[in-house]
Amino acid sequence: MFSFRLLTFIFFFSICTSGYSLAQSVISDIKLEATRLTPKEQNDLQALAHEISTYINEFEYTEDGYDLTFRLDMQIFVESVTIAGSEKLYHSKVAITNRGDQRYFDKRWVFVYTLNDPLFHTGVFHTITSFVDFYVYLILGGEFDSIEPLQGSSYYNNAKVIATRGKISSHSQGWRNREIRIDDISSNWRLRDAKGKYSDFLYFLYEEQNPAEALKSLNETLDLFRDIFELNSLDKYPIEFLSAHVEELSNAVYGYRKRELFERLIIINPTNTKRYQFYLDKLDEE
Repeated sequence: MFSFRLLTFIFFFSICTSGYSLAQSVISDIKLEATRLTPKEQNDLQALAHEISTYINEFEYTEDGYDLTFRLDMQIFVESVTIAGSEKLYHSKVAITNRGDQRYFDKRWVFVYTLNDPLFHTGVFHTITSFVDFYVYLILGGEFDSIEPLQGSSYYNNAKVIATRGKISSHSQGWRNREIRIDDISSNWRLRDAKGKYSDFLYFLYEEQNPAEALKSLNETLDLFRDIFELNSLDKYPIEFLSAHVEELSNAVYGYRKRELFERLIIINPTNTKRYQFYLDKLDEE
C-alpha cells in the first residue's frame, strides 16, 4: 500500500525537482564554516562543500523504483587542522538534517582533504565519502520507514557496513559512536513501525477519506509510542519525530473532536503538552 508520505513525495518532488535527472535520489545542501582556520586553510577548503554536494546529487542511492527525491542538508564546522605524517587532518563537527523529522549532530569527524582531489563512489573506505554516505543512508533508512513500515532496513544495513569499515580503518575517530548510533536506530523496531503506521494514518484520513480506518492506524501508532516511552521515557529519536510532526498530528486528531485522543497524547508525549492543550482548549470553546 502506498502511504500518504509516499504520495506526498511523488507530488511535491515532481514539481520541485523537474530540472534534475530522474536518477537522482538525494538533493543536498552543504555548507562549510572554517573561521577558526588560517586564511590559507580556509581557502584550501573553499570548494569542498560544492564537491560534497555534487558527489551526493549526481549519484543514485536508491534502487526502489519510486522516482523519489529526498533532502539532506549538512552544516560542517571545521575547527582545527593537524598534521600526521604526510596527511593534513581536518577536525570538525557536523549537523545533518532532512529538514524534517531527522536531525543528527556528529561531534567528531576527522577527514583528510587535498585540494583538487576529486570525490568518487568507489565502495572503498574514504574519510570524506564514507562519512557522507553513512549519513545519506541513515537519512534514507528513516525516510523509507516512513513510507512503509520497516522498509528502511537495506539503507540501515549499508550505513552499518560503512561504520564497521570506519571503525577498523586507520582513521577510526568517531566511527564507534556512529556504529552505536546506527545500531540504536535500526534496532528500535517500535519507532520504525510507528513511522510507517503514522503515514498510514494520514493516508487513510486524507487520501482514502476513511476516518474509521485512519483511527485504527492512529491508535496503533500511539500504542507503539507508548511502549517506546515505557521502555525509555527520554528516547530522543521518537521525541524528535513527534515534535517534528506535532502540528500536523494535532490538526489531524482535532478533526475527530475527541478529547480522549489529546489526553492520551499528553500522557504519551508530555514534551508537546502545550500544543496538545491548545487543541483541548479549542474543543472546550466549541
